[in-house]
Amino acid sequence: MKTKGALILTLGTLMVVTSGCIFNNTTPVVPITPATPPAQEQPVVSTGSYIEKNRTALQALGEAITEKDISDDIAKMKTKESIKSGTRLKFTGGSASVNALMVEAKEAAKLEEVKAEIKGQYDDLTKISSSIRVIWLDGDATTISLVYYKVGDEAIANKVLAALGGKAVAATTTEPAVTEPKKDETPAVTTGKSAFAVGEAVLANWKAGAVWWDAKVTKVEGSKISVKYTSDNSDDTLDIAAIAHKPTGTAKVSVGDRVVAKWNGGSFYGATVTAISGTTASVDWDDKTKGTAPLSDITFPGK
Repeated sequence: MKTKGALILTLGTLMVVTSGCIFNNTTPVVPITPATPPAQEQPVVSTGSYIEKNRTALQALGEAITEKDISDDIAKMKTKESIKSGTRLKFTGGSASVNALMVEAKEAAKLEEVKAEIKGQYDDLTKISSSIRVIWLDGDATTISLVYYKVGDEAIANKVLAALGGKAVAATTTEPAVTEPKKDETPAVTTGKSAFAVGEAVLANWKAGAVWWDAKVTKVEGSKISVKYTSDNSDDTLDIAAIAHKPTGTAKVSVGDRVVAKWNGGSFYGATVTAISGTTASVDWDDKTKGTAPLSDITFPGK
């Protein structure tokens, strides 16, 4: 509507008179009706990650429980760049103990490679100690979980398994016999280039497994070395060729040498040196893959 002339606009008691003004395409003012408040929504409750949910379930068991930070263990793994987080919960009751391990990958596509490495380590653990039992559990799209315990500790293990949605295990009535040393037996210590001292921290390779494990020498008898593995306090006796000193950074390495080397700052594996460049050695790992290792992270088996 077009209007020419005097327009009087009243707002309350205020009057404004304007003459000679033209308003083109005037839009009618539509009164605004206050909107009806929406119904109050219930707050969204976060269920948390798989690890958080299961930590809560395990803590509700009422058993003595301790939680271990495994960031140092993760840092030693080949797949460490694919891992987001992890934890180990340990339950104790009398002389019994049960461990629950949960490791979360950064993405679902990385879970299988993380699981493969962890499975390899625990397969080796069960070879080292025949009294260890490992139960694998269903996690979620990014998480792997397992429970491990010693023969005879099934009562607490079943409580843990139930909290994690796993199946109960039957009690094992027989435990592998353990040969105790004679009370009057004095550990013998060898000398020479292959010397290993009682109490020394070493790397030990159980039946040519993939990983050389941290261990401590408990007895030396000629070419036979008895050790206690750091991972589970189990005992074993190995030929001296399956024992290696910890790297000192002074090893004189040559092409063709059979060595024990740290893979990518993680665990130790057997390898053969194929080339040397500066402070780095090129190696063929025992699993037929190729790689490199700093000379400072290389040691020799049996000497």
